[in-house]
Amino acid sequence: MNVCYEHHAALAPLLQFHLNNCGDPFTENPIDFHSKDFEVAVLDWFAQLWEIEKDEYWGYITNGGTEGNLHGLLIGRELHPTGVHYSNGHSTIPNYLLKSLYFRRSLN
Repeated sequence: MNVCYEHHAALAPLLQFHLNNCGDPFTENPIDFHSKDFEVAVLDWFAQLWEIEKDEYWGYITNGGTEGNLHGLLIGRELHPTGVHYSNGHSTIPNYLLKSLYFRRSLN
């Protein structure tokens, strides 16, 4: 972990903007300042790597691992609505939150 904050003054102008996008990267954005083109380029790269045809994939780039994990759990719940969530005490997402938002049954 980098705990040196000496760089904050140089980065301050960049920190006033939220550079990741909200919503679908494949839709038009009413705001001109966005990174959707880069986001779609990353998705295109992975689709080409995995040999997925154009218009046969969708996705988005998350702001971090927790958001990615939550989205994966959401997709899992949609595909397997009677599934059981198993976890341990080392989860970064509180088990009560997972149970209340995503799963009917959660075992830890």
